Amino acid sequence: MSRNRRKIHKTPDQVQPELAGGTVTIERLAHGGHGVGYLNGLAVFVPRTAPGDVVDVSITEARRRYAFGEIQAIRQASPRRSNPGRGRRAAAAPTSAP
Repeated sequence: MSRNRRKIHKTPDQVQPELAGGTVTIERLAHGGHGVGYLNGLAVFVPRTAPGDVVDVSITEARRRYAFGEIQAIRQASPRRSNPGRGRRAAAAPTSAP
């Protein structure tokens, strides 16, 4: 059985503005390894960041209480970051067999 529900239209005052992004300081790491920072009171999960990083982010997906973002630029790298701007393979020393 389906119910016929009345659709409620939101007024312009009720619609939240679209978040474009901004500068975020990563405060801690979440369970999945994403860095967590706050932008206008909204928790933003940013992958490939370390606590202490100051990054420019763009919001890729916004929810009511949190959002996901991606790095646009690293303004200040954290001292906890081992190799800023490099992946795991770049940190490994090349080995050669005689």
